[in-house]
Amino acid sequence: MKKITPIILIIIVTILLLATITTNNQKELRIVGAELPPFEYYENKQAQGIHIEIIKEILDKLEVPYTIELMEWDDALKKMKSGDAEIMPSVLYTKERSSYINYLDEHKTYTGKENLPKTTLWLENYIFFKKTDSNLDLSSVNSIVENNYRVAIINGYHYPKELYSEHFNFYSYRTAKEAIEGLNTNEIDILLSDKFPTEKIIKEMNLNINPSQEISYFAPNFIVFSKNSKYKNLDKIQEKFYEKLIELKNKNKHEELYQKYIGENFTKTYNL
Repeated sequence: MKKITPIILIIIVTILLLATITTNNQKELRIVGAELPPFEYYENKQAQGIHIEIIKEILDKLEVPYTIELMEWDDALKKMKSGDAEIMPSVLYTKERSSYINYLDEHKTYTGKENLPKTTLWLENYIFFKKTDSNLDLSSVNSIVENNYRVAIINGYHYPKELYSEHFNFYSYRTAKEAIEGLNTNEIDILLSDKFPTEKIIKEMNLNINPSQEISYFAPNFIVFSKNSKYKNLDKIQEKFYEKLIELKNKNKHEELYQKYIGENFTKTYNL
């Protein structure tokens, strides 16, 4: 075995030091998410949406450079878990995610829509979708179960725990668009998905699919930060970010963005 000469040792140490410095001084915050219009989506290859506008405005004020990349939901969560991304919008609290996402205390203590956390940006509102010419009986949850209808769900979405006790015949899809295509081609009978993102995708695809029965379930979603990122001073940026977010909400920026993208403000949208 050859000995490592002092020069080679110096080169190796220098490379390792440079790698460490590069890691610890990463210049751009990496923002990831899934395409969930009207909250975050691509239009003309540019990220757009309610949350995108909020993120851009706050980070520009804080003079923090950033990149935004939208991908499949599971892939975005994996990047947050591995520390390869710092920020992700449209995320609700779960105990499993809290192992790698730095939730605020208020994110963990939500008890009902009458007591929304101050940093809430939207509420999941699950609904069944079916083809317009379908004669399926969706009058009740029992009818869906008894008829053994094939129900599409999307990987990575956090569905209400109560639904899993209903014994639905679930079929899993990677994305909402793939599930909608499956519904359109009769691979499945109905789709259970969040109201606003799904309606917008259906409209863009110009398909004869309509909402049917709403589920009595609301869950607040947040812009969250990774616990595992090595980005320098990320905790301080997170603190300032949430301060600016609450300021924007107090100035009705949040309500205005809902009006712009949905046609009615946040309060009216969810009957709050």
